[in-house]
Amino acid sequence: MAALTPDEVDRVWQRMAEAEVRAFYFADLAARATRQKQIITGVSFFLSSGAAATVIEDAQDTLEMLLSRAREASENGIEMPLKEPLIEKWANHVYSRLSKSAAA
Repeated sequence: MAALTPDEVDRVWQRMAEAEVRAFYFADLAARATRQKQIITGVSFFLSSGAAATVIEDAQDTLEMLLSRAREASENGIEMPLKEPLIEKWANHVYSRLSKSAAA
């Protein structure tokens, strides 16, 4: 079995680091989506209760705000846009760890 060349070793480490960045990125997106889903569920339960009817009767502006937030959260759940700052955050995290371990 042939050993890897230095370029191949570098490529393997680079791809492993990129995979770790992607894992952190998608885990962060999943956590955000879960929080949004919990908010939507909570708002749905509240709006389906009898108490909500009396509160809503007096607060038309609040209802419009809640509905717009729920709609926005729902749309964000459907679209998973590329969030460059989030990718950069996790890339910095991973590469800083790798540079520390390489120096040790």
